[in-house]
Amino acid sequence: MKMTIMIALVIVTSFLVSCVQVNTGNDTTPVDSVSSPPQSSPGSPGLPSPSTEPAPSNELASITAKGKSVKSYQFNSDDPSVIILVNGDKIRKTASTFPRTYKPGEYFTHVFIDRTAKTAYAACLNDKDCRYNKTTNYNGTAYEVSFDEENVETLWDVLDSLESKEIKRQTTGFISQRDATIVEYTNADGLREELAIEDYYGLPIQRTSYNTDGTIAKRTNFGVDRINSVKESEVTMTATVRK
Repeated sequence: MKMTIMIALVIVTSFLVSCVQVNTGNDTTPVDSVSSPPQSSPGSPGLPSPSTEPAPSNELASITAKGKSVKSYQFNSDDPSVIILVNGDKIRKTASTFPRTYKPGEYFTHVFIDRTAKTAYAACLNDKDCRYNKTTNYNGTAYEVSFDEENVETLWDVLDSLESKEIKRQTTGFISQRDATIVEYTNADGLREELAIEDYYGLPIQRTSYNTDGTIAKRTNFGVDRINSVKESEVTMTATVRK
């Protein structure tokens, strides 16, 4: 009788042990019930809502801020023969071929622009190029010209224009022997355009627009030079104004 009871207890105990689930410390959730990270819809808490005009990255903002802190520089306009000096709101344009003339006999070698005063003067500052004839020499004289026509887009203006553009892509490259940040956007003509900004000083060094077939529509190499070394005296007009 005792033997029968003992055998019965062993059988019951074995059955109970086989029914116990061993806890291994792992997640016992069935595989098909594991949820993915929640996906937030636009405007819902979690992920930020998408913007149609993404703001420039902090890195780009830092680079352009450096460019705007530069005090003076030299660069080329769309016409590579024209050299432009900038110091604050004063600008001097010098062309490589002289004499140039607005009116017969009124030669000039430089144009001085003052953005604060909104004035522009064409001055003749080279004795050889300023001689009209044996008796008439315009050297050291100037005459007033249209401020609106002579005013130029400076490198600071180029940087400011980025604030109103939707930056579609931002990469890095080596342009004109300088490390540069390259941003892509659509210009006023509806064309894809890339602006290369030199990393160290934060000034634009090249601007390229593309046709719809990918060919280059226009490229301007700004030829940046003399950063923070253009003196105010170089961009200040001191010639005698002709009446």
